[in-house]
Amino acid sequence: MAHPYCTVDEVKAEFPFISETEWGVGLAPDDTKLAAMIEENDSDIDAALDARFAVPFGTVPQSIMRISRDLTVADVRELVFSEEEQPDRVGPGRRKRAETRLTAIADGSYALDAQGAPQADTVAGDDRRPTGTWEDDADVDDRAFGRDTEW
Repeated sequence: MAHPYCTVDEVKAEFPFISETEWGVGLAPDDTKLAAMIEENDSDIDAALDARFAVPFGTVPQSIMRISRDLTVADVRELVFSEEEQPDRVGPGRRKRAETRLTAIADGSYALDAQGAPQADTVAGDDRRPTGTWEDDADVDDRAFGRDTEW
């Protein structure tokens, strides 16, 4: 499977307080706009990882699906709500968390999860592989991921 790495329905599910009839009305984007937002984020993910992986991914790792969803949710949050009214329940730190994950995957300090995804290349002469696991609710600021860390 190539793009999309997340679906319109997955993004909408993160905003249960926006009714189905409100999507596409006012500032809430319609399905076409949401799909375009997802595609833009997925292309950014591919650009960040194309030096290390064959992208777009055929078998999409869970981490990549979460990054795509989190970036798109952050985009919708910023589009629909003013800075003062942005709902905390949609996760104000999602963009930062997603970008931190993406950077760690891109620089090889974190290996992608299984599901047939290719692992990060190793530096010449370095046969170690990055290890670790991202958890959905983990606060990345509270965790240190290193090449030799076992979780």
